[in-house]
Amino acid sequence: MPRPQPQTLADIDTPAAIIDLDLVRRNIQTMQRALEGTAVHVRPHAKTHKTPQIALMQIEAGAPGVTCAKVGEAEAMVAGGVRDVLIANQVVGAPKLARLCALARQARVTVAVDDERNVRALSAAAAAQGVTLGVMIEVEVGMQRCGVLPGAPAAALAQAVHRAPALDLVGLMGYEGHTVGIVDRAEREAKTRAALAAVIQTKAACEAAGLDIREVSGGGTNTFDITSTIDGWTELQCGTYVTMDAWFRQHVGHVFESAFWVLAAVVSRPTRERAVVDAGAKSISREPGGLAVVDDPPGIQLRSLSEEHGTLSLAENAPDLQPGDKVKITPWHGCTTFNLHDVVYALQDDEVVDVWPIAARGRFT
Repeated sequence: MPRPQPQTLADIDTPAAIIDLDLVRRNIQTMQRALEGTAVHVRPHAKTHKTPQIALMQIEAGAPGVTCAKVGEAEAMVAGGVRDVLIANQVVGAPKLARLCALARQARVTVAVDDERNVRALSAAAAAQGVTLGVMIEVEVGMQRCGVLPGAPAAALAQAVHRAPALDLVGLMGYEGHTVGIVDRAEREAKTRAALAAVIQTKAACEAAGLDIREVSGGGTNTFDITSTIDGWTELQCGTYVTMDAWFRQHVGHVFESAFWVLAAVVSRPTRERAVVDAGAKSISREPGGLAVVDDPPGIQLRSLSEEHGTLSLAENAPDLQPGDKVKITPWHGCTTFNLHDVVYALQDDEVVDVWPIAARGRFT
């Protein structure tokens, strides 16, 4: 039997994923205002929230569509009303290509490539299904993950896309993921600009060959204010900015606010210094870089996560937690924590204004 929708924060069963709707809207507007008057727009990465309702809020504010990580994620977004998706990864294999082409009958679909064999496969599948797929050439910028080498190799691949039936060459993309975590702002900026210069140089090579490069896409939340000022850049793929997470707290000067947390309940108080909550690694992602942060009540630190339990360390001045008391925990990594929950509760003050399915959770194919 379905449970009744809770009316207030106090009614929510734990553990639960929570967003502050006013702060989410504020973060969306902060990004839009930061890009006003520039040639750059944001195409938010939906891998963070995986929730079509949040994606539609971002589109209503001015984004042309969203970025997705996988075909399944894009399918969930399109089913939820999004009509323009970029899959910022390579899509290979007949089953996924068939799904990609089916999706292209419902929405504008663009996909990343870095290999001419994949270009041929995409072209054949799209032509057979009578659809057109947008294509972005992914350029290697130092991330050492996917991407064709910049300059002549990338320009040659762009030529192949331009010649291929049923494909539309949209532009170039490069992700400076290896620079977004640099704490020192000056170093982060220098290394970001150096990395993404490869994409701009490739754009020049493509245009010299007569190709039209309409979009140059990439960028993360921690580099958005750098990438967006690069001459020739047009699109940001930032994701975390909309809700943020504890990882970003090590970076000073962020203009975005923490709007996502996990609500947990105390289930045990074995000692004065230790309490245990019902949120473990199955509801808060366990990351190698750091632990989630207890934001409320004060004076409490998360000591460890096991499968179903979170162990807390209490300072001397911490509240006298008892079983049933609620704790607000901001995950270290928001994207992977959203992926653990079926729904997210949208709050304004303490009122539950909506409960949204996290429709793209688990969509890793």
